[in-house]
Amino acid sequence: VIKDKSTQGQWVLVSQTQQTIAGAHQRVEVLRGELAKQKEVAAHFTNSFAEYKGLESELDRFQKMYSQAESQVVDMEVRASGKYPPVDVIEKAYPPGTPFYPHYWRDALLILVGAALLALIAVWVLEYLTRRPRDDEELIPVTGVRVYSGGRALAIPESSFAGLTGGQQVPAITEAQAPTLPTLLPREPLPAEVAALWDLAEPPQRELMALLLCGVGPEECALLSAEDFLLDDSSLRLPGKAPRKIDLPPAARKLFSEHAPVPLWADAESPAASVAELAGRIPLLASDAGVAQPQEMTADALRHGYLAFLVRQGARLTELERIVGSVPDNHLKAYAALSPAGPGKRLDAVERVYPALR
Repeated sequence: VIKDKSTQGQWVLVSQTQQTIAGAHQRVEVLRGELAKQKEVAAHFTNSFAEYKGLESELDRFQKMYSQAESQVVDMEVRASGKYPPVDVIEKAYPPGTPFYPHYWRDALLILVGAALLALIAVWVLEYLTRRPRDDEELIPVTGVRVYSGGRALAIPESSFAGLTGGQQVPAITEAQAPTLPTLLPREPLPAEVAALWDLAEPPQRELMALLLCGVGPEECALLSAEDFLLDDSSLRLPGKAPRKIDLPPAARKLFSEHAPVPLWADAESPAASVAELAGRIPLLASDAGVAQPQEMTADALRHGYLAFLVRQGARLTELERIVGSVPDNHLKAYAALSPAGPGKRLDAVERVYPALR
């Protein structure tokens, strides 16, 4: 029994020893693997360390080169600062897309606007500095060019002649002296004034104005009847002391063809009174139209405006009677002052339709 136990103990001891040896061998293999890994890590570390040392040496070399370059730049800046001013490059140079030149049109427009404003300011300042109170005579508006006015004295300020008469007093033109002046012709209305009257007038007044602007006198208008209006022929036959035949403008022909009787005062008890009443309303129309001196806008003034319209075009004075009938010689002489220089023209060569009747 002791021998068996001894043998069994030996086998157990051998088995334990073998297990310990096997574990030791296994541990040795593990340590060898770890040693190989450590060797690889050490080799990699050695290589990295060597590379690091090489890069460090290269870095030292580059730092020395950078220090030398920086010292050279500083030296160059110090040397060049005395010769050239410092320049900061804000933007790199590039070729322009469009040529660079001054804006001539813009500058010219600004100059013109500035000059206009300065001129307005100068005029305003001049008017403000030279302003003086005006009397009632200067505040009366004047339309057209007028020198003489019916029996009214022409009051001319004495200061206007102070430099021409040596300070002597110049008397005003009185009513006694007025007949010696060329005051035979009434006031000449402007085409714009006649157009304003035409716009405000009623059909009877327009018919009278149309006849006056064709050269027919107020007395002749009262003698007209429907048989005298040849509307198909666009003409008018005038009886009386100076019988004649004149052409009617399109506007006058349309006016007379749209109303009945022709003329509208033909059926009145007293055509002459009707014509006189219509003629008396012409100054009222002038006042409503805002015409200056409306009392001078009469039937004779409208007829005179038509005659002056023909004469200013150069119509022959001797042929005016073909349209307006007989004209006194002294009136013809007064119209001669309105005629332009040069030979007179035939009536067929001038415009015979007054602007308001076109």
